[in-house]
Amino acid sequence: MRCDRRLSRPYVLRFGFTPLYTRFVDVWDAVETLHDVLTSESWRAPEFAARGAVT
Repeated sequence: MRCDRRLSRPYVLRFGFTPLYTRFVDVWDAVETLHDVLTSESWRAPEFAARGAVT
C-alpha cells in the first residue's frame, strides 16, 4: 500500500492498494494510523515541514 500527496492538490491523499496481497487488516491499520496522525497533529512537527529534492 502506498500513499501519495500531489502538490497540485495539497489537501488530497491518494492511496494505492495492490489487491493481490492487501488484507483488510492492512487497510484498517493504515486508516487507524492516519487518524492518529491527524488527531494528534504530529504532522505539524518541524522535521516533517522540510521538503526534499524532486528526483
